[in-house]
Amino acid sequence: MIIKTISTIKKIALTIFLATILLASLFYFLLQEGITIEHLRLPLFQIGKLYLKLDKKLIVEGNDIYLPASQSKKTDISTISKLLEYLPKIFQQITLRDIHFNNKKATIIYKKDIFLAKSDNFQTLFRLYPTKNVIRAKVEKFYFTPYNLRLNGDLGIQNNYLEFHGFYNFEGVEGSLQVRKEGTQLFCLANSKPFTNKNLRLIFRHFSLHNDIKKWSYEYIKAKEYKLLSFRLHHNLKKPFTPNSFEALAEAKGVVVKFHPKLSPAFVKKVQLHYSKDTLEFKLFEPRYKNKDLQGSYVKISDLSHFAKSRILIHLQTKSRLDNTIKQVLHAYNIDIPIEHYKGAIDAKLSILLFFKGNKLDISGDFFTKNALIYLEGVKFHFFDTLFKLHNDTLYLKNGNVKIAEILDTNAKGFIDFAKDQCKFFLHIKQAFLQKGYSTIIDAKNIKDIVLCNLQKQWIHLKNVNIDIKFDKDKEIIIYDLPALEKYSPLLHQLSPKQGKANIFIKEDGIDFESFFLKPNRFFSENGKYIENFYVRGTIKKNVHISLNNFLDAVIDKEIAIAIKNVDINLTSGKKSDTLNKKIRLSLLHTTLYIKNRPLKLDTAKAVINNHNITFNGKYKEGEIGFKQRGNSFSLRATGLSDDFINTFLQKQFFSGGTFSLIAHGDRDNFRGKVTLSQTYIKNLKALNNIFAFLNTVPALVTFNDPGFSTQGLFVKNGHIDFAYVNGKIFVKKLFLVSNSLTFDGYGIVDLPKDTITMQIKLITLKSVTNILNKIPVAGYLLFGKDGSIATTLSLSGSLKDPLVNTQLTKDTLQAPLNIIKRTLQMPFKIFQ
Repeated sequence: MIIKTISTIKKIALTIFLATILLASLFYFLLQEGITIEHLRLPLFQIGKLYLKLDKKLIVEGNDIYLPASQSKKTDISTISKLLEYLPKIFQQITLRDIHFNNKKATIIYKKDIFLAKSDNFQTLFRLYPTKNVIRAKVEKFYFTPYNLRLNGDLGIQNNYLEFHGFYNFEGVEGSLQVRKEGTQLFCLANSKPFTNKNLRLIFRHFSLHNDIKKWSYEYIKAKEYKLLSFRLHHNLKKPFTPNSFEALAEAKGVVVKFHPKLSPAFVKKVQLHYSKDTLEFKLFEPRYKNKDLQGSYVKISDLSHFAKSRILIHLQTKSRLDNTIKQVLHAYNIDIPIEHYKGAIDAKLSILLFFKGNKLDISGDFFTKNALIYLEGVKFHFFDTLFKLHNDTLYLKNGNVKIAEILDTNAKGFIDFAKDQCKFFLHIKQAFLQKGYSTIIDAKNIKDIVLCNLQKQWIHLKNVNIDIKFDKDKEIIIYDLPALEKYSPLLHQLSPKQGKANIFIKEDGIDFESFFLKPNRFFSENGKYIENFYVRGTIKKNVHISLNNFLDAVIDKEIAIAIKNVDINLTSGKKSDTLNKKIRLSLLHTTLYIKNRPLKLDTAKAVINNHNITFNGKYKEGEIGFKQRGNSFSLRATGLSDDFINTFLQKQFFSGGTFSLIAHGDRDNFRGKVTLSQTYIKNLKALNNIFAFLNTVPALVTFNDPGFSTQGLFVKNGHIDFAYVNGKIFVKKLFLVSNSLTFDGYGIVDLPKDTITMQIKLITLKSVTNILNKIPVAGYLLFGKDGSIATTLSLSGSLKDPLVNTQLTKDTLQAPLNIIKRTLQMPFKIFQ
């Protein structure tokens, strides 16, 4: 039984073996002829048509191959390497067309150790060099169609490590490329040969950047030649790709930079482009804009991949004048600075930040000068060690020193807001000084003020001193409170107004001004009252013309001409003025001069004042006054003066009718003179009243009384007084007055400081008795003498206001007989005469 069973098994085994050999022989025969299998379905893939043929090695052709979606099942690289080792031993050629995988289609061809693979997006041709645990390949060609990228080089793969060394061609840009993958970390290093702006434009087509960013990268900044110096990438394949994963450095030569469509381009010898952390920076070498050196300028584009935040920064840096070239750049961005820079240099740093979304603009800048002369609205400003900061429409002045000619020296800080047309400055004025001719108008030190302005209204306000400045076609300065400036202005301090306002108009052809002010005044008076309300107006052109209350007109040129009319002038209250460096010509019309509070009435007058030299000529009615001063010496001549003139000047009604004259010469403390008078009545004179009152009280002197004196005063036909003035005393050398009945002949001293008088006056008279006897030749001569008169001597002494009168009557009585005897003895000689 057992033997039978074993025999049966042997028959079956032999049958199977023979069948297998038969089938294998049949399959081998068929392979040599070629086998075609339609619609082959297997668990791992599906083939629409499979063709197998055995030549020297196996030939495999497949069409319409469908592979399942990729599964996360790793295949050890050593296993793949071993399989690839057997690949050339088994297969002569493998052709797999239309491989469908993850909605993609590809073709793979293997022949004689060369792989050719291509799909819609790429083509590759490489040769395999499999070794133990390592797959090596020589990539003859790799073409990535969407990016027009070509690669060739050496590839090595070992488990989690991949390395590629080769070359690339990206839109015509050629260079070397190194790629390394270690686990999930991907590294890349690349550079390039020189390429053109056209290549750069083609490259930027492949990046989803905003159009403005692209234009700034290759259109607004355009070069003759570009070169990629280095490209470095480090990326974690398990994380999303970010712009921070790579960094690049390139350079461009012969660069033209177009900052703004309305501006001329800048020219740069070389630009270094640096990409890092989603930012592309352009470093400029030897940049110039309209012959201005822009060294230190650069351009930076940030957040390239985030359009909502994408922005470009244009940083311009130069050291030059702030001229029209720079102002045109600012104007292109709607910033206008109304200044003219004439001298000195400014270190300018201007940053223009443009956000691509919404075209939002942010402008900032620093402008520093150690010494610059700048015109602002026609005014020269000299800046020293001054820093300006610009932010959009606001210009800040940081603690700078500003000078305006020799007028102002101040430290200043503040800002100008061009959008709101407003400004505000804080001034610490070290010195403000303004002198015109011999007058100091402003002299102020160490004061602080705040300046406010409205540029639209062209208006500036100085807060603390309450001054407005308007910059219209004609500039206007309005001073609202003159007393507030008094402590800063010696001129105003002399004027010392209690209230007042002034307007100054600065025009192209000169300056006009007007002022209203209230000032207690002891110099000008009208209708007996001092003028306190003043209105001044004038112009400054080639000369200065000033008008005061319509009673004074002055023209200041090489000489000063002053015309005054219909007003009284008190010279007594005037302060002694400094010596003027200009000649003054003065004319007066219907004016009264008060000299030591005594009025000198004038119809007309003219004077010339040249330093200490004065010439004066005046008229009142028929009288004339002439005065000359040369240094300390003077001469005075007054003729034809009326009683009205004299009474007004003496402020007493001492004279009625008649004419008067006066001559004097010398110096102020020592001079001589003579007064003459004729056909006038003297009255209200205390000394004369006391004399005639005394004569009335002495019976023996009643002969000397004037019967008409009590009603009309003493009539003087003519008379004169010779005097000398020495240090406050008047020495009357000769007083001689002739009336109808008396002759006054005297001398004496008037002490003005003590207000006293000491005089001897001889009275000589002819009464009715003497008049009769005088007609008898011998008797008249014997009794009355040669002149036929009676004489007596009076003395005046004491106070000028009420002098005492004494007589020498006893002495005259005792001398009378002796005089008769004397004339008797002389009688024979008289007869012969």
